[in-house]
Amino acid sequence: MVTEYPYRSTRLDLNVPLWFEVEGARVRGQCLNVSESGLLTKLDRIVDIWVVGELSLSIYEYELNIKARVARLVDRDTGLAFMTKSEADRRTVRMLMDIASASSRER
Repeated sequence: MVTEYPYRSTRLDLNVPLWFEVEGARVRGQCLNVSESGLLTKLDRIVDIWVVGELSLSIYEYELNIKARVARLVDRDTGLAFMTKSEADRRTVRMLMDIASASSRER
C-alpha cells in the first residue's frame, strides 16, 4: 500500500527484518514502511531519541546499510531518518525505494 501525506514523502509498505546497531548494541527490528527520508520500524527494544546508528537490511540478494538517526518514538515503533551524506548513501535509499515500489506492485 502507498500512503501519501501532503507534508511528507510518500511512504511504501515494506515488511522486512532489519538490524539497528546503536551504542554498541545490535537491536533487531521489523521494517513497517519506508520513504525517501527514512523508515518506520518496530524494534525489539526501545532506544533513545536522536541517537545515530547503522541500519542493515537484507532484501532479496541485497545487503543494504545506511546510517540513520532515531527521529521519533512511540513505544517500540521507531521512526529512523536516513543520514544521506554521500552519493553512495543516496544510491542505497534509491535502491530501497525501488525494491519497496516493486514489492507494492506485486501485491
